[in-house]
Amino acid sequence: MYLQVKIWLLIWFYKNLNGYYNISTKLLYAQALHETGKFTSAVFKQNKNLFGMRQPTKRKTTATGSNLGHATYTSHRKAIIDYFIRQKYSKIFNTNDNRYVVDTVRSGYAEDKLYAVKWQRIKENTKVPFFVHLLAYGGLFFLLLVVFITIFKGERNNRRNNIKR
Repeated sequence: MYLQVKIWLLIWFYKNLNGYYNISTKLLYAQALHETGKFTSAVFKQNKNLFGMRQPTKRKTTATGSNLGHATYTSHRKAIIDYFIRQKYSKIFNTNDNRYVVDTVRSGYAEDKLYAVKWQRIKENTKVPFFVHLLAYGGLFFLLLVVFITIFKGERNNRRNNIKR
């Protein structure tokens, strides 16, 4: 469970950091699920490779080498960063989920002719990890609490100032 939440949040953070606001985290998470066999493959476990990436030869990379025919990374974070380096290098833009899938497949991402269909099917069947909802609602509750306290203190200070005058 922790691993799923961690990966979801890392994907969310780095997709937004890289300007892919229109692409759903769920779509990218589904791609990671597909590429790793739901986080069970040897490439994922040994290489920390979330997206089935090969060791690149023509672009900048965060990969540290190659194992099992795929790039190796020192962390899941580095694998996600490299994924977005690849997407930008391949000119995959911040469009929408459907266009993103088409452009990613057209860029030569996968050899499987049914890759796009499988990716979309996994997305449709993927649920947001429970703790992501908990963090989101907990964060919203905390924000509202801070706003409420700030307003309350401001009102109290206003009343004090009015009494002193």
